[in-house]
Parts: sequence; structure tokens; C-alpha cells
Amino acid sequence: MTTIPQEAVKAAAAAIRRAGDTYTEMAQAALTAALPHLPGVGVKKLAWIRPPLSDTLSRCDTDFGTYRTWTHDEANGKWFWSVEGGWNEANGEALNEEAAKAAAQADYSARILSALEPSAARELALEQIRSFNPREEVEAYEFRGDNGDYTPSEAEKVMLEDFAAGLLGRVQDAVFSRTPGGSTNDE
Repeated sequence: MTTIPQEAVKAAAAAIRRAGDTYTEMAQAALTAALPHLPGVGVKKLAWIRPPLSDTLSRCDTDFGTYRTWTHDEANGKWFWSVEGGWNEANGEALNEEAAKAAAQADYSARILSALEPSAARELALEQIRSFNPREEVEAYEFRGDNGDYTPSEAEKVMLEDFAAGLLGRVQDAVFSRTPGGSTNDE
């Protein structure tokens, strides 16, 4: 099982304690509170290299080709970006170096994201959530509430944290451990 960040578990447990009376409300509150703390995936930032003695050129080698940003004396302060050597070359201009790098990053990200499709892992996660019965999980701990007329003891809080960890563990396993091709996204 993938390790769940403690921040996610604590956020989920706190949300459960504040949630409504039904297990569905508790589960929804737990997932909503924990999701911002779970690891995700994103497109890697381009690692720009500036050649020695150059303040007008940067480059970055990728699988799509070499990205470059540059300016020159006649550019009137404008900067340019391009990707060359790949299957689909592109270029553009920008107001400054950071904007040129941002445009190159956007092109790079768009190329990567265009090759992705909605993840089967998402469907697996939804299936796990749909099949997960919070009542069974809570009853397995012999938890009994009295319609909100109690304050959970420290032991009950620990139990709720265990419940949240179990719930989130199943969701995270479905999303991150069973991606297409059997790879994991733990890096």
C-alpha cells in the first residue's frame, strides 16, 4: 500500500468529526478534506541551461526537441522561443525572457498532456469509492454514535483517524498503484 501523508489523514479525520450524521456525509467530508494533501502528477518543469558568457540565450533538451529562448540587439526588448528537432516545430515571441520561457513551458506541457487520456485509475478509484461501505468499516471498529449527542473521546478520534486512513488508502491504492501498465506514481 502507498503511504498516505499524515496531513491528509488528519484533515480527513477532522472533517469526519465535523461532518453530518450519515456515513456518506462523513466519507465525502473526509475525501474532500484529504485530497489537497495527496500527491498528484504534473508536467515536469523545463530545466533551462544558460550557456557560459551568454545573457541572451537559454536552452533545454527534451524528447520533443530542443527548446530555446533568446533575444538580440535588433529585437527591441522582445524575446523569442522555439522548439526544434522534434516532429512538430513551433516558435513564438514574448515581451521578456520569463514570458518566453513560460510560453515554451506551455507548449511542452500541451504536447505531453495531449498524449494522455482520462485515466483508468480514475475509474478504478470511483469503483472503489462506490463499493466501499463506510458503515461496515466503522462497525468493524465497533463504533456506535448517538445521533451527534456526544463528544468523541481521544480513543474514538484515533479510531476515526484509522477509518480515514483506511478509506484514503483504498482510494489512493486505486488511483496511484493500479495505473495502466502497472506503474506507480510514487516518485
